[in-house]
Amino acid sequence: MSKPGTLPEVSATDLENVAKDLGLNKLYDEFYVKKTSSKYFQECDALNEYDKTHTGVKELCIKLISSLEKLAEMKTKNKDYNDRCNYLPHWLFDEIGKIYKPIPSKNSNNIPFFSKLSHIGNTVNMKLTGNKCTTLPVSNSTSLDERKNRKNAHIYLKKYEEIKQIVNAKGKGKCDLYLKYLKYIDSLHKKYKTNDCGVFFIVYRPEYADCDSKHDPNSLISILKDCKGTES
Repeated sequence: MSKPGTLPEVSATDLENVAKDLGLNKLYDEFYVKKTSSKYFQECDALNEYDKTHTGVKELCIKLISSLEKLAEMKTKNKDYNDRCNYLPHWLFDEIGKIYKPIPSKNSNNIPFFSKLSHIGNTVNMKLTGNKCTTLPVSNSTSLDERKNRKNAHIYLKKYEEIKQIVNAKGKGKCDLYLKYLKYIDSLHKKYKTNDCGVFFIVYRPEYADCDSKHDPNSLISILKDCKGTES
């Protein structure tokens, strides 16, 4: 049995698969796509050498610039803007994970093309007029598995009301999947509340941490405890 504040014996990949089955593994998919053209796309040529060994990184750079431009073009910093800006790093590392696949024994913190990709993104962002999204990281010291966990915790918080409605309907025939998903999210909830919600969380809180426990997964797990899933 897992101790409070620790992750259960389920990998980030397993959680991702369950979240994908439930349609809970991504947000705003239509936003982070390549524009037809941009005068800044040529900046991504600096990734040509990396693209030979990590196919797709140049295309990702173009999508990143497109997304930054679209954010800058949004007229007001409203909820739609903030939601997409806050999700940008989660989207970025999710896409990086599709390109960079280290062998299991290799530390995934040192992504070979990340520094160049991040530099291009931040340099272009500084040149844009309009609203600048400032969530793009300049360095990375966090594993891709942990990045995936943070992404899924963030999506849970953003989709909590939607998930709650489905759970109240007893999972719409997917009780087993929802229970597995929520138990993993519960472990993340406890971990991040312990590690990332210190005395200064009122001023700053990570967007993946539920510091005031308004979205405690246990309240949803209790609803599903007597629900029978469709799996045999």
